[in-house]
Amino acid sequence: FRSGMACLKARMYEKAREQFSRCFNRQKDANQRQQLVKAILEQIRSTPFITAEAITDPKSVTHVMRRSGSPTLVDPARFDECRHYIKTYGSDTMLVEFYVQHNCVKKACHIILEKRCSPIVFVEGLLIPSLRNSCFRDLQEVMRDFGSSLDVWEKHLTASCQYLAKKRLFAVLYKLQVFIKDYIRASYTCINFFTGEAGRSGSKLDVYPRLHHLEKALSHLETYIGEYRGAESTQSWPLSVKTKKRPSTTQRSIYDDVSEDDTQPDTGPGFRLSPSLGDARRQCHVVRKQIEVTKYLHECGVFAEVAHQSSKGHRDMPATLFGSSNTKSSVASQVLLASQNIENGFKLAFTLIQDFRLNANKIYANVSRTFAKQRRLRQVDQLLSCVKKSGLNDSRCQEEILMACINVLAEDRKEIKTAEKFIDMLTSDDSKINALIRCQKLKNAYLVAIRGERVEQVKRIAKLAAESRQTAIADICEKYLAKVREETLYAGGRY
Repeated sequence: FRSGMACLKARMYEKAREQFSRCFNRQKDANQRQQLVKAILEQIRSTPFITAEAITDPKSVTHVMRRSGSPTLVDPARFDECRHYIKTYGSDTMLVEFYVQHNCVKKACHIILEKRCSPIVFVEGLLIPSLRNSCFRDLQEVMRDFGSSLDVWEKHLTASCQYLAKKRLFAVLYKLQVFIKDYIRASYTCINFFTGEAGRSGSKLDVYPRLHHLEKALSHLETYIGEYRGAESTQSWPLSVKTKKRPSTTQRSIYDDVSEDDTQPDTGPGFRLSPSLGDARRQCHVVRKQIEVTKYLHECGVFAEVAHQSSKGHRDMPATLFGSSNTKSSVASQVLLASQNIENGFKLAFTLIQDFRLNANKIYANVSRTFAKQRRLRQVDQLLSCVKKSGLNDSRCQEEILMACINVLAEDRKEIKTAEKFIDMLTSDDSKINALIRCQKLKNAYLVAIRGERVEQVKRIAKLAAESRQTAIADICEKYLAKVREETLYAGGRY
């Protein structure tokens, strides 16, 4: 090996080949062979052998950008020597990367296709060096020359997307998705830019400055729908449209395994994600609603900040409509909490609840509880009014809103009278009794209980009165219960 290296320094290339041939015949370890080839290439490149002819004839040299960023000229002789050792003793990855380093991107692509190289060769030998040498755009143009559909690159592009997603190189991933016209995944990447999951700069909770990413996502979805319709009208669809399940909107579900709760469509033979037209339209609706929510919360200003702090979204991520049902519920709560006038936000929140089939009672109760904590009691009245006007004649929903508010006010003795105002609005005797007990108004609770002949509630009040040493109330409860026992025995019943 040393003899061969000495020949290279002396520019005795034919003699060097003979020496290295003997060396490589004895060396069987693949990793060692790779290291020897790299050492040989470094020696060839470091030899100052630029001829006068090469200087005067630019066509006879290949421009190379080294890692230092300074351009150097490599004469054809050294270029051929490097290529000889790589082709003879090196790997496909080394050969492809060598061509990319010397701006022979088209030749590198030919090698990958002709030798049917594995996707990892494409990623490590072509994609990564192209990104490193800032010639990714050139690579795209060359790949398109082999066919505008890019079908010949299916496995290689899929592997590239997986690599970029794993390395969290989302900006490059997005460019690649747009290049291959994978509109659905491109929309998902834009959504992740919006939510902050893709690692863009700025506050993850302040999503309004990233609203343009949602607009791009919507544009990609609409493009997909337009092409889908066009393909249906001509009865020729170049991409797979077979779909098993609705797609998820998270970057993880795009390229990684799918969990039981996280589904994605079956892309069939195509490498572009191709959900059904209905799924694409539903996703469009979600994006449009999120745009509407984001704009509304931004208009609400300081109240939106309070809403973010009060909602149950993830601590480090904003609550959006792209998450679970609980996260969507947090968004609906934020809309209501951000409103100075509930009527302004109720229509939007009501639409979200209906569209995503959320638990309205739970959302309204949580919002009422938060309003009570913030002493925004006028908004509780407005919320009740809006619920009644919405056409939901659900007394249980209104009871839950009132009880959530009363339970908070009851914790402050100064707010008991205010709580009594909301107690008067309750329609269920049981709810009134529970609320009065919560406010420690046992006598009033007793009066409501006997008016409705609720014996079990009277027993409960008697026990609480005894525990709190309110003997007068305990006595009247016992008298009532004794009277009930006598009446029951007199009627021949069993008490």
